[in-house]
Amino acid sequence: MADSTKLKGELLSYVEGLRAQRQVIEGQRKALDLKIAKAEELLHAIDGSGQGQKQASGHPRRGRRRAVTGLTDSVLDIIRGSATPLTPRQIRDRMVEKGFKEEKYSNMLTVVYNTLKRLVEQGEIESGVVDGKKVYSAKR
Repeated sequence: MADSTKLKGELLSYVEGLRAQRQVIEGQRKALDLKIAKAEELLHAIDGSGQGQKQASGHPRRGRRRAVTGLTDSVLDIIRGSATPLTPRQIRDRMVEKGFKEEKYSNMLTVVYNTLKRLVEQGEIESGVVDGKKVYSAKR
């Protein structure tokens, strides 16, 4: 009986230690996600792809432009193509860079917000908060 009580206490201590360790790791993951997002933004600003890839000549590779289908498909393509979660503004800006016609909408950012909300409700993408900003990412 005493061995059982001792074992139960050790197990509870172990579980509490795991929970504490998990919290620390989750905090580290959030910090890393933020660093990755900032690096992606910088790389995207430098070469437009967010990947920082260079050709053999040493010049940044220009992303291939393909025909844009619809707004929802464009939003999904951008989110699925990103290694890090994106804000609605980042998504809108990348859509425009890829050739999406912003002038078709009186307020494209509002349309992007509504599309993101619908995609989350449909379970197509996930939303979260990074550095106090709402972000969206592909389902894991």
